[in-house]
Amino acid sequence: EGFLTRIKGKGTFVSKPKVTQDFMRKLEPFNEQIEKMNMIPKTKVICLSIVPPTPDVQENLKVSADENVIFLSRIRYANDEPLVQVNTYLPFSCAEVLKHDLCEESLYAILAKNESSKIVKVLRKLEAVNAEKDIAKYLNINVGTAVQLTKTVGYNSFNNPIEYSIAWYPGNKNTFIIELSLD
Repeated sequence: EGFLTRIKGKGTFVSKPKVTQDFMRKLEPFNEQIEKMNMIPKTKVICLSIVPPTPDVQENLKVSADENVIFLSRIRYANDEPLVQVNTYLPFSCAEVLKHDLCEESLYAILAKNESSKIVKVLRKLEAVNAEKDIAKYLNINVGTAVQLTKTVGYNSFNNPIEYSIAWYPGNKNTFIIELSLD
């Protein structure tokens, strides 16, 4: 039932409860979601820079190879426990984010200040993978640990891609809610 964890040669231990990720059902800032669970959110910015786009970024943001993009890499925490490592790419038209403290401010709130960059819908793809060395280090997990890889493309009201994010959620720390209904 997930309440206990057995580690061979060490014993049985009470498991930490998983954080319920509700972002599959609605667009909500990470900090608000974590605070609703009576936990303390924190963000660490690993990198914020201007970079040339990879072919994957070009395809998802619909930018050309000669258009630089903004690259933001963060680790998001709940009660000082790393829950997700996320790499976000934005078109250079969103350069306003470079002027903000993304450890303290919500990326979506900053983007929402301008109608052309406000995210109104997202497309998310999920895939189960094993953590590679750099992801394992950031998330304080072992290499090869199961993680949920989530790729998100966020669109503005003009249906233009504004955000492309790649996120790694450790399976032992997160659970996801996905709601479907007939229309």
